[in-house]
Amino acid sequence: MNKKIPTKTSINERIATLERQSALLREVIDQDFEDTRKRAIDIGKMALIVGGGVVLTLILFRNFFGGKDEEEQSSSRPRVYHRFRDQLGSELSNRAALLFLGLAQEKLKSYLQPNRENDENPDITPGR
Repeated sequence: MNKKIPTKTSINERIATLERQSALLREVIDQDFEDTRKRAIDIGKMALIVGGGVVLTLILFRNFFGGKDEEEQSSSRPRVYHRFRDQLGSELSNRAALLFLGLAQEKLKSYLQPNRENDENPDITPGR
């Protein structure tokens, strides 16, 4: 039974070692938590984007190809909801059409620009 009685300095050294280990572990845990939080935020953003795309596709699909009959709609949701959905779908359809028309206009301009430079009659402009 030769147990060595710890001295005050050995206890203080052990406490300091344990505090350093605790600080290192805290940093590792904080970094892991921060990485996990960032990953969860990224996954959440992607889920919102995908979900928004699905909802937008559903609204556009229902607007273009029809949805439920009026009798089925009135029994499941309030009338205000259907008016809002119809207005939202109509607005989104209009915005999408304007976006695609703008893109088509830019593509047409970029396509016609090189052809116009090689044209023999530069006085003639498209649309006149």
